[in-house]
Amino acid sequence: MVAPQHDLLTRESRNMIMQLAGIEKLVGEEEFAFERDGYRWHLPIDVGHGFTHAAPGTSKQQQKLDQDESEKVYSEIQEWLKTGPLA
Repeated sequence: MVAPQHDLLTRESRNMIMQLAGIEKLVGEEEFAFERDGYRWHLPIDVGHGFTHAAPGTSKQQQKLDQDESEKVYSEIQEWLKTGPLA
C-alpha cells in the first residue's frame, strides 16, 4: 500500500495496512516503510494526493518532484511484485 505523506487519507491508509499486517504500533522507520507477512507499506515523503498525476495549478518544481517520486515508487512496486507476491 502506498499513501503520500501530504494526503488527507494517509492516516486511514496507515491504519488499514497495520490492521491487515497485524501490527499494533509502528516503530522507527516502519512509519515510512515496512514489509511484513506479504504486506508492504510505503510513505512517499513531500508529496500529496494525486502525486502520480500533474494537478492543475501545481508548480513546475513540484511537478518534477512528483514525477521523480512516482517513477521511484512504480519501480519499487514493480520489483517487489516480481520478487515477492508474483514470483
